[in-house]
Amino acid sequence: MTKRPEYPLRITINERVLTRVVISQHYKENHAESITDEIILELVKELDGGTFVIERSQDGFECFKADRVVYQSKTLSSDSCIICFG
Repeated sequence: MTKRPEYPLRITINERVLTRVVISQHYKENHAESITDEIILELVKELDGGTFVIERSQDGFECFKADRVVYQSKTLSSDSCIICFG
């Protein structure tokens, strides 16, 4: 299994304070040319203070979709923007 890097980042989502981001490297299978951990961190920062409906729980994490994520004037598909926290 590929190691999932962790980054310190203090944000609040669903009124819960989170202090780190763990990024699955699964995205590299299809998007390695256009997505990086740094871009994902920038996108996650944009979620700070947001409230989202939890869609599922998985391995101790709660997962939701961010319906509309914009990065560098491009709107990303909500299917690509699944965020889990735990």
